[in-house]
Formats: sequence, C-alpha cells, structure tokens
Amino acid sequence: MPATAKLLATIAGLPRGAVVLPGLDTELDEESWEAIGGAAPPGHVALPPAPGHPQFALHGLLARMGVNRRDVRILAPPSSHRRETLLSEALRPAASTDKWRTRLDEIGAAVAPALAGVTVIAAANAEEEALAVAVVLREAQSEPHCTAALVTPDRALARRVAVMLRRWNIVADDTGGDPVADTAAGVFSRLVAEAAACALAPTQLLALLKHPLARFGADEVRHGRGVAALERAILRGPRPRAGSPGLIAALAGFRAELAKLKRGETSDIHRSEPRAIGKRSGERAPTSPDARLRARIMRHWLRHLTRSPKRSSLSRYPLRITRSCSQPPSRTGWSAVPMLPAIASAFTDRWKPG
Repeated sequence: MPATAKLLATIAGLPRGAVVLPGLDTELDEESWEAIGGAAPPGHVALPPAPGHPQFALHGLLARMGVNRRDVRILAPPSSHRRETLLSEALRPAASTDKWRTRLDEIGAAVAPALAGVTVIAAANAEEEALAVAVVLREAQSEPHCTAALVTPDRALARRVAVMLRRWNIVADDTGGDPVADTAAGVFSRLVAEAAACALAPTQLLALLKHPLARFGADEVRHGRGVAALERAILRGPRPRAGSPGLIAALAGFRAELAKLKRGETSDIHRSEPRAIGKRSGERAPTSPDARLRARIMRHWLRHLTRSPKRSSLSRYPLRITRSCSQPPSRTGWSAVPMLPAIASAFTDRWKPG
C-alpha cells in the first residue's frame, strides 16, 4: 500500500529508525531481481511484472521507499545448510531460468545439505494433508525434550490440523488466533444483526434466542421454557408481521383465541394443537419420567377403548403390558416395573370377558 510504504520510508529515515524485511531474497542476482518488477536488461524483450512471485511485494516496497536491495543490511550470517540459496534458485523468475545451466553447477554442493531432514508428502486432498501434519506434530509431542511448530500462511490448513490434534487431546497454541466471526461473541453479534436485518423473522429470531449468550436477565431454565413457549405459540404456524409490533400483535391474538378455546367458543386454535394442550384446565404437563409414561399409557388405552368394541381383545392387551414389566430398566435410568403391573391388573379386572 502506498501509505504504508511512505510510513516505512519515514521510519527508515529517522536517526534511530529501522525497518526489518523478513524473507528478502539476497541470493538472487540483480538482473533477475529487476525482472520481478518488469525491467529487462539491455538487448532483451521487456516482460510484464510478475505479481505472482513471492518477492514481488518486497520488490515493490523497496521501490516505493527508494531503497536498493544492495543497501539492505543483513542482520545475521546465512545458515550453514544454505537452504536460502536452493529456494532462491527454485523460485527464480521465468525470464531468467536460462541461468540454471551455470547456477546448478555452482550450487551443486549445497543441494545435499539443504535437503537434509526435508520430507515431501504428496497428499491426495486437504484432509489427508492436515492429518499428515498432525501425525508429525503428535510424534514430536510424544518425544521428550522435543518441540515442533507448523508454519503456514494457510489459515484453513492450520484450523484443520488443530482439529486433527484434538483426536489425541492435544490443544494447539495457534498464534494466528481465531476469526472473530467464529467465536461465541462473534456468532452472537452476527445473529443479532441478522435478526434485525430480517425484521425478527421466525428463523433468525429463534437462532438468536437459542444462542447460549442470549439470556435477557433470566436463568437458563426459565429462558429455555420461555423460548419454547414462544416458539410453540407464535413462531410456529402463521408467520407474524415483521418487527416487534408484529410479534406483540401475534401474542395478543394467540391469547384471545386461547381464551375462546377455554370458554368453549369457536377458536382458530384446535384442541389437539401442542400449544393448546395443558392450557384448558390450567394443569401443568407431567414432568417426571413416571408421570409421562403413565399419561402415555392412559392415552393409548383410551384410544383403544374407543376403537375396539370387543372386550376379549381388551383383556389380553394389559396382559402384554404386564409381561413387559420383566424387562430391565431403560437406559434413561428409571424403571416402569413398580407401576405397570398395578395399572395392567386394574384394567384386566375391569374388562374381564363374559
């Protein structure tokens, strides 16, 4: 960016100012370096700049700062394995690859130490790539006094490797951080914006209300019950009008129709609707497992009584229920053994054949 280049040039011109350029290629010859920016030596055809080259950004930065590459001071001597030289030749601009004929002979002795300890893995897909990196990091973590790090500009690869490491209960310290949109606060902010932009549409409103950060001053249990009641009474069925006035009007209409249903008048709410069950007599729905099972059996038997006129078939039905009591308790941690025999025997005595 031009503004950033001007700022860095100003810092470099200060009496005690310094600008560090990490990754600057100082091994590449001057003609090849200028070819990255589009310049051509005398007698050669001018080629366009190479924006896809890894050194293109640093080349443009130095040009905007008015600094030649040879004026950049090297802070540390090159490493003994001379891997920088090999990478510089591998990334040589296409306009100067003809120099490989002579350069390969010059750096031939540096190829072997530069590739020592380097492993190439050809992955079939992104998942296999992340798994291979995660396995290498896990092996390093299992070795005493051994450290390992993944250096990559690919944030997607870093996230996939972190997920893979969780298989072995290894939490990776990602210095790149997490995107704000993926955090709990970021997701909540996005849901708030979507609900406001969609005028409190049912889908977006429910997604917002069911987020863990949405409590509105109530505890988790009360908030969950309130959201469930709102969803059952208003957000399921006819779509309310847009905005909070539409929700208020829908709630007032629901209360009016529910009052008509309680009084036995014609109402838009049917008695079999889930939002009308438990509201006619003021009784609360059964909450314990035993109460729910008892109510379920009673409803099933009452339907059977109204449909089957044969009492002989009714006497065999509780017998099947009684036999099921010998089964072990269910996985939910409670058993129906104490109450089912009494219920079954009561119905058997009531509907004996003959």
